[in-house]
Amino acid sequence: MFTLAQIADPHVAPLPQPSIGELSSKRLLGYLSWCVRRKRVHTKEVLDALTADLVAAKPDHIAVVGDLTNIALPREFSLALAWLRRLGNPSVVSVIPGNHDTYVAEPWDHTLALWDEYMRSDAGIADAGTVADHAPEARYPWVRIRSGIAIVGVSTAIATLPFLATGTVGTAQLRRLRDALLALEKRGLFRVVLIHHPPLDDLTKRRKRLVDSAAFARVVEEVGAELILHGHTHTATVAWMRGAGAAVPVVATTSASANGSNEHDLRARYNLFRIERAADRWEIEMEVRALEADDRFDVIERVSLTDTGAARESAR
Repeated sequence: MFTLAQIADPHVAPLPQPSIGELSSKRLLGYLSWCVRRKRVHTKEVLDALTADLVAAKPDHIAVVGDLTNIALPREFSLALAWLRRLGNPSVVSVIPGNHDTYVAEPWDHTLALWDEYMRSDAGIADAGTVADHAPEARYPWVRIRSGIAIVGVSTAIATLPFLATGTVGTAQLRRLRDALLALEKRGLFRVVLIHHPPLDDLTKRRKRLVDSAAFARVVEEVGAELILHGHTHTATVAWMRGAGAAVPVVATTSASANGSNEHDLRARYNLFRIERAADRWEIEMEVRALEADDRFDVIERVSLTDTGAARESAR
């Protein structure tokens, strides 16, 4: 049995004080939002409590599905790196970027490059067609294999205009994703796709959607996957997509730093997926751990995500 943890949208706090120059962009709107509302919702104390609980749970691997920062200040990437190191070394923690991590266009070397060890394919992996010296956008999808589990990291993070939080996979990345998923399926591996934006349009608002969700869905329907994990919505949902012969569970969880003080942000949760091969199929059990009133985390739900006839009927 392999245990995979899912963390979403940690929005590591506190936000460093930006300079006047750093606010001469879309960041000004994000900074005002932080000062007026978000700093009361996303707290260091909650994220620390979740981190301690997760480390104590000792999963085999941890997937962080984007939005580690708030307005993509260069100093935020250093703070997020320090938090990632508390979770574990890069061999047991995988990261994809979210829209807040590309809030504005910034040089790779000063921002996402700091997390590079957590966002790259295993040495010798050719399935994704990526190598370390490619341009940043060509590094995705990356592929990591752990005990029969293939973790595939997709980037949807792009800088957008004010009031937009859309994402896109892009034609070239979709082509590489298809090839990677097909190659991994031929090896009999359990394929987990990490993607920040939800791949189903009805899971978020239009201004926050994945622009090429239909193209992503076509890839999944053609070559399949066993599990898709996303963030972005700050909600806990389980949906289903059509796969190649079987429905694919699509799972989101709440922000890892949310204290629940805002009605639109549920209290922090994270998911533990216990994955096991049984005869001719994969068994998936999801355990949800949530922040309780005493500021501790506890199990609030256990559910099987093993594909069933009902799931196939509900898949879009």
